[in-house]
Amino acid sequence: MKLKMFSAAILLALGAPVMAAECTGDGSSLGAIGAAPTSFASECLRTFSSSGAGFTDHYSFSIAALGNVAGGLVDFLVFQWNDVNLSSVVVSGQGQVRSDANATDGFSFAGLAAGNYDLAVSGSLDRGQLFGGYSGTISSVAAPVPEPETYAMLMLGLAGVGLAARRRKNKA
Repeated sequence: MKLKMFSAAILLALGAPVMAAECTGDGSSLGAIGAAPTSFASECLRTFSSSGAGFTDHYSFSIAALGNVAGGLVDFLVFQWNDVNLSSVVVSGQGQVRSDANATDGFSFAGLAAGNYDLAVSGSLDRGQLFGGYSGTISSVAAPVPEPETYAMLMLGLAGVGLAARRRKNKA
């Protein structure tokens, strides 16, 4: 009888759903971001789920003008090792989808139009850990617009090239 119960327990354990991670950062709003870095963080806990072993957290944000968005992610150290493997960062919105498949070296997305966006951070818990986490920052810098002096210098340069070409043609 005990052998049958033990066998049933093992079969039940093997047939259990896959472990997944649920994180506290999912669905957070970062608001309007600007040049000053905006911080965000998430703690992840391994739970039973049939959706897989990883996680994807979504953060909403907006930018006021055409600009470049950049940031970085760091996983928490728990028990002297890294507990979260960060795999990718995706920014989507305003008809654009941009992806960075190496989330550990920071992320940067250039030329994003003004509007609302979704930042998706994907990863998984490492080494059979029950919990872990990560933190990050994101900021936006307006795309550079040339100064009037830049256009004036461009025109002077083109005029100089035109004069040099005309003189060369007249000498020949």
